[in-house]
Amino acid sequence: MSVVSYEIVPATPADVAIIAARLREPDRAELYAATGIRDTGHLIAQSVALSAGSTPGPRVGTADGQPVCIFGVAPGNLLTGVGTPWMVGSHDLAAHARHFLRACAPVVREMGTDYLTLRNHVDIRNHLAIRWL
Repeated sequence: MSVVSYEIVPATPADVAIIAARLREPDRAELYAATGIRDTGHLIAQSVALSAGSTPGPRVGTADGQPVCIFGVAPGNLLTGVGTPWMVGSHDLAAHARHFLRACAPVVREMGTDYLTLRNHVDIRNHLAIRWL
């Protein structure tokens, strides 16, 4: 039995491309339902760019060096101090979900550094995203 190495590190443009190419179907459907846009690579890159100015910045979760999820927090409403956390993953995320749900907890707490409230919407069918939020 091999041991999997997990890391949460700053996201790169290469990570965006890998996740977009291997995006979980529930995330793909949710992005389309929310935006009407099918270019998931563009949507993920936009989320990464919007999150770049927030603490801790966009992050990617890797398993044995391969990106399996990407997440961050974008400004939702600066006047009211609301941040919008987001996360999408590859179809490999389910096999590693438990580890990343635990590993993300300190990073999600850090997201609250810049915002009074963290809030987002999620498709009720996207069970993994609901657990993460």
